[in-house]
Amino acid sequence: PPTNPTRHDTTRPARCPGARGADTTREMDGMKRMGDALGQSSADRDAEIVDGGAIIGDVLREQRVEYLFTINGGHIWPILSRLRENDVRMIHMRHEQSCAYAADAYARTTGRPGVLAVTAGCGLTNAITGLAVAGLTGSAVVCIAGQHPTTEDHRGSFQEAYGSDICRTFSKFTKRVLDWSTIGVDLRLAFREATSPPPGPTLVEIPTNILYETDSRRRQQPGARVYDPSELRSGADPAAVARAVDALLRAERPLVVAGDGVFWSGAAPALQTFCRTLGIPVYTRRAAQGALSEDDPLAVRGAWKKPFTGRADVILAVGFKFWSGEHFGQPPTWNGDATYIQIDPSPTRIGWHVSADIPLVGDPLLVLQQLTDAATHPTAAPPPMRAAWRADVVLVRQQFDDAMRAQERDVHATTPIHPARLTREVCELMDRDATVVIDSFTLSGWFSQWLGATF
Repeated sequence: PPTNPTRHDTTRPARCPGARGADTTREMDGMKRMGDALGQSSADRDAEIVDGGAIIGDVLREQRVEYLFTINGGHIWPILSRLRENDVRMIHMRHEQSCAYAADAYARTTGRPGVLAVTAGCGLTNAITGLAVAGLTGSAVVCIAGQHPTTEDHRGSFQEAYGSDICRTFSKFTKRVLDWSTIGVDLRLAFREATSPPPGPTLVEIPTNILYETDSRRRQQPGARVYDPSELRSGADPAAVARAVDALLRAERPLVVAGDGVFWSGAAPALQTFCRTLGIPVYTRRAAQGALSEDDPLAVRGAWKKPFTGRADVILAVGFKFWSGEHFGQPPTWNGDATYIQIDPSPTRIGWHVSADIPLVGDPLLVLQQLTDAATHPTAAPPPMRAAWRADVVLVRQQFDDAMRAQERDVHATTPIHPARLTREVCELMDRDATVVIDSFTLSGWFSQWLGATF
């Protein structure tokens, strides 16, 4: 996370991002208290009469939110004015799209929800691309947006737009707050949905006449408690676990494929223990890439996975979403005759793309521990050696590395610099624990050939 956040100077007039050059000083019905709010000191946390911004601050503190990515705007001033007293650091960006991307990046590097706040209308629409990416990647992002007053619907209000309608297609939860008493419960609902499996973006849109209203905290409706994910874990059916272990022990060419669910569950150590105990190769992708270090002898890297995904006779998918780039789990990338075992905390994800022969509904961390315990039980058969299958991993890795070095040698002296040389030298120079951000789909293909990911 940033170490030198820019804090908003509340003595300066706000400029509305998205409405470039717009006159933000004009009076607007439903927003008459904006100027007054700037000159007021934050009310004490225990004060009885508070505005909606104080309620938002209460929830952010409850959820241990450390950073809020934002751009100042009058529609959300009460929220911004309450951040400091709730130990939330404001990271002032330069574009709302960057707010959404930063919140997504925070979520995908910490495993905790990333939070952003944007102003109404064009402020929210500027953030749409970043929020849509969070939806596509299954990232826990909570967006709080201001909105024009409800009394000015369909009247051409300042920055009038309906973000809940826009964001509904890619969000797990959207809510336009229509009563002051539900601000807290609506925001908690957003956190619940963002972090429950599978995670994703949520939006709470608050009209200014609701946000600026003041009333007693006692009027806030209870409910929608947000639990830490560790409190809601559940294991799989023991009978299904026994069937899965039996299938894995009988397999000649088993393969584990690990996806986002491993990251969000914090299951990387459990994955490593399980695979090393049974000697099963592992292919990791998306947020789980590197959960088993890609230089591990059992690691199958994405660039040369097909000899293994296409030949494995038993495939254990752990929090893994089959996607279009890999033919949704179908041949020729995947073996259509394999036995598929699928672990996922969400029942609706089981068998979504590939028919799971053995479904294991449960948290990846707990289910992997169940599988390890069952496989190492004194009554269990010892894991087979499968030396030839593991030797294939070593051989294909070496062949691929040799081919990549030969390709790079062929273009090493060309100008302009070839991507093969660029990516090889960058990967060799950077620290092993470096974090890499690649803003190019094409270049990511070159990097994936040289970069060995690790947690």
